Amino acid sequence: MIKKKIIFTIFGLLLVLYANCQVYDITTFDNINNKVHVELDYVHNILSVYNHSDTIHISDFTELSDSPKLIDKHFLRIKYGIRAGSDVSYTHVLILCVYKNRLIESLHITSSYNYVFNKTYNREVDSLKLFDEKGNYSTELSLVDFGNTYKLEAAVYNYHKSKQDISDNFSRNESYYLSFDTDRYIFYSGIYDLHDNFLIYQPPHENAFQRPLDGRFPMIKLDSFIYYYIDNAWYEKDDGRNYLSSYSYRVGK
Repeated sequence: MIKKKIIFTIFGLLLVLYANCQVYDITTFDNINNKVHVELDYVHNILSVYNHSDTIHISDFTELSDSPKLIDKHFLRIKYGIRAGSDVSYTHVLILCVYKNRLIESLHITSSYNYVFNKTYNREVDSLKLFDEKGNYSTELSLVDFGNTYKLEAAVYNYHKSKQDISDNFSRNESYYLSFDTDRYIFYSGIYDLHDNFLIYQPPHENAFQRPLDGRFPMIKLDSFIYYYIDNAWYEKDDGRNYLSSYSYRVGK
């Protein structure tokens, strides 16, 4: 009886491991079949993507928002949720490819952002029932194959409504088209000059650090969200401040 329990326990653990680690076949941009693993660690809230020679980790992961999906034969799309504050939800989307056995973040952005704020410690505002803000930001991506290159269409919806300050209310739909860099294998809006000091947040480090940036960097702009491609990773720029945060990190960094 004890042996049967042990066997069933081991079998159950194997099923959990299988469910939390899936393998996808991607054709690299140097035309080699490559197996990419997507592993979910719910204990430490880490999403790991790896092949036989490279690994990308994503911290503060909560769940997959959708099953990972192959796009064309070269790209893998992964949509996932991250930990956020109360009444706030975030999802990110990573589109990756492989070149010379290296995993490349072709795109790594916020896919959706939703919030509802209807509580405040300001009694006057509370009594007037004016503190009621909500918003919704979402991005839908579509890949267009032109044979020798790609375009990525991003349909962005952004909505904000406030009872307290109606001048800030808006609702807008916009489509953006991202080009594909055939040297870096990334999608981008354009190249932007950066000549300033920035406060950088790079997981898994808890503290941000100062870093001067001086050069031209690929950039993505989708409505109010701005991202820069620096040292083989995408960084989101905080609105109005010189603060850059990366969603991922690699082994050894």
